[in-house]
Amino acid sequence: MSGRGLGHTGGTIDKMESIPGMRIDIGREEFLNIVKTVGASVIGQSGNLDPADKKLYALRDVTATVESIPLIACSIMSKKIAAGSDCILLDVKCGSGAFMETLDDAIKLAEVMVSIGEKVGRKTIALITDMDRPLGYAIGNSLEIEEVCETIKGKGPLDLEKICIDLAGNMLYLANKGTIEDCREMAKETIKTGKAFNKLKEIIKAQGGDIAVIEDNSKFEKAKVITHVKASKDGFITHFDTKGCGCLLYTSP
Repeated sequence: MSGRGLGHTGGTIDKMESIPGMRIDIGREEFLNIVKTVGASVIGQSGNLDPADKKLYALRDVTATVESIPLIACSIMSKKIAAGSDCILLDVKCGSGAFMETLDDAIKLAEVMVSIGEKVGRKTIALITDMDRPLGYAIGNSLEIEEVCETIKGKGPLDLEKICIDLAGNMLYLANKGTIEDCREMAKETIKTGKAFNKLKEIIKAQGGDIAVIEDNSKFEKAKVITHVKASKDGFITHFDTKGCGCLLYTSP
């Protein structure tokens, strides 16, 4: 269960909807059926799951409280608890492109959310991951979906592949599938064998998405205007204004 973009960040739901025909507003029965038959589903939050959070989520974007640790913790954990998750894995971003720009704030948020999860009897793990530069090479909904496809085929950027394996490994660990090391190897194996890519296609097809664009990314709709911006001299990039990159894309009129 994912959300839409907030502030300078892009939302998972928005990215999935860049796939032609992809439906994320599906009912409870259809969602459960997809999970039973396919094994996974990506949906948006329904209005009756956590109605208070839906209102607060919208208000945060217009009241300069997007980065409030208590509101972030409540928003994230309320949905996961309400949905009935017995195990919760949290990816807490830290850096110039995250709501938590300092490590201290990221640790504080992670600790609050893990505490909430444990107090209601959920097995909860939080990873603090780097967002001091854009993850991978792409920024933009369909462009990021294209990069996801390449990554789960073992051809994507190494930083994105690593975090995918770390997250998948920890999810398997929470499900008691083995040690962290064994679970990471299991995740790597699904990429090597093509199982991860095939599963993505199954999920998308089950939710009405056109898997033709997943199999051939060149079929994604392209921008009408494409401009190449080249560096005026040789050199090395030493710093990214990651938040600025997000604002340029997700908050521009």
